[in-house]
Amino acid sequence: MTILALGSEWMVHGAPAAPGSRRTPGPGGGDRLSVLSRYSSVHWPSTVAWHPEQVTLGVASFEGDPRHAATLLERKLRAQGEISSDVKILILESQQVGRGYQVLYVTVALDEWQQMLAWAASQQHICRLTLAVALAFQRVQAERAVVLQVGKHFHFLARHDGQLVHLQALAVEDTVADLEAVATMLGAQVREEMAGRGFSRFSVAWVPAAFRGTQRDLDGLASAFAAATEAEVELVSAPLGTLETTGAEVHSGLLGLARNARPKDLLNQGEDKLQVLAREYLPYGAVVAVVASLGLAYVGYGWMADASALRQRTQQMEVEEASVRQSIAVIARDTAIERPSVNRQVELLHMLRKVQGDHDPVHLLNALKEGAQGGIRILSVNSVRPTTDNAGTTEDAPTVVVDGTLPENAINSDRDTRLLSTLVQTLRMQGYLAKPIDIRSAAAGQDSSTRLFSYRVTRIAPTEQR
Repeated sequence: MTILALGSEWMVHGAPAAPGSRRTPGPGGGDRLSVLSRYSSVHWPSTVAWHPEQVTLGVASFEGDPRHAATLLERKLRAQGEISSDVKILILESQQVGRGYQVLYVTVALDEWQQMLAWAASQQHICRLTLAVALAFQRVQAERAVVLQVGKHFHFLARHDGQLVHLQALAVEDTVADLEAVATMLGAQVREEMAGRGFSRFSVAWVPAAFRGTQRDLDGLASAFAAATEAEVELVSAPLGTLETTGAEVHSGLLGLARNARPKDLLNQGEDKLQVLAREYLPYGAVVAVVASLGLAYVGYGWMADASALRQRTQQMEVEEASVRQSIAVIARDTAIERPSVNRQVELLHMLRKVQGDHDPVHLLNALKEGAQGGIRILSVNSVRPTTDNAGTTEDAPTVVVDGTLPENAINSDRDTRLLSTLVQTLRMQGYLAKPIDIRSAAAGQDSSTRLFSYRVTRIAPTEQR
């Protein structure tokens, strides 16, 4: 059922009314129109088209981020003195205009807002809560405007060249003559406003919220507005029935719009909104579930086919694995047979690396031969292995001890110094460093010991040679 909550006057249409309400048969004797006490409990799922008692509509322009529109709007309205108490600001539409933006807004007294939402959430059945002006704005298009009439209030809503337009008028009395006069005045304002925007050809949908009067009176209002605007006016309305209290006929254009309310136009909050949306999309959810089940069945069949192919591939790979394992076994057997000869080759290579890493005896002997001039005799050349500590670390590099003797005629002369210097320099040029050590032959005679010399010879890097 549909509830028209228009200020303090509430009416319900389309289902048995709540206990204590008055109801009369609608057109055709099917639907019923009843007067409902404000904030009464309802016992059927319902849609509420709400026009608050303390409400204002308008269009405002700002710059910056549209997400801050509500805060900026409240600050602007308070600075202009248009609001003085606590209000709830709703942004019905936001439109980008150049570097800024426009908003169509509605302000509702905060107490009335909280009471209405609490009432909707407390109902036993789903209660879809929407604003009447939001429902009417659904009909606004590029070349199609809307007039929403709620009692003595008229609101013109349009969109042109990327901008929002809102004009309003208020009648002093609710007689047909006063309403027609205000409709004519609003039509003249609309024609002037739209002509100033370069928009002279447009159509208008006239949407009465709950017009009390005959169909002829309602047609007269729309015709008066059409004559003033020189626009094509379409009356969007249907008769709801006759009120028993006044005997007046009631016409409304909100019932069809309320049934097609968009999710973004719902005012329900929190869990209440989740329940409403769940009911709204339940049929769609069922269809999606059926389609999903069919899709899963198809996917399952595909998986079964893939699993069969995978099993066959696995068996083939197992056969290939057995063949590879057999080949590995043959290679391992052949490798074991040839291992002794390989070990000998490894030992030979290791010995060659050792010889290459230590002194090259041929190169060293040639260097000694070249440096031993003037009668110097080389008595012995001995290799001394480096010492190793307890941790297994080699402390010194491999060295060679060279023992030799000077010629007899060089004793006690400068010649022995030159001869030894020549030997040391020659070794250095060949990549060896020679350092004198204590003479080994302690048992030799005095003459013999003075002619003996010993050097510790080590290899040096090529960059250290001079």
